[in-house]
Amino acid sequence: MAKIKVGITGGIASGKSYVTSIIKSNRLLTCDADFLTQHVYHSPEFQEKILSNLPFIESPITKAEMKAYLKLHPDNLAILESIIHPLIEKNFFEFADRDSNFFFYEASLILEKEL
Repeated sequence: MAKIKVGITGGIASGKSYVTSIIKSNRLLTCDADFLTQHVYHSPEFQEKILSNLPFIESPITKAEMKAYLKLHPDNLAILESIIHPLIEKNFFEFADRDSNFFFYEASLILEKEL
């Protein structure tokens, strides 16, 4: 049987986390973009790429620090996205390849970022 992958998407406060909690309670494999993003932020690969592309940032960079930095330098958002989205995608596929017939992924930008 081929693995069935289901995306759970929607805007802020649309019920994504609630639906995901119901799925988790049935012991099905779930993952959310926030978890993957947090994992990527802690990875040495991300830290190295950020420092080499945005050298005036000090390591280790946290999500909160990046958010504050982007408020001051919004033109660098495309650089961040070019670094972080491939790493999230890589982690997504590693997670999705786990042994399960069903996989549920929660993210608000599934369609916009073609995930």
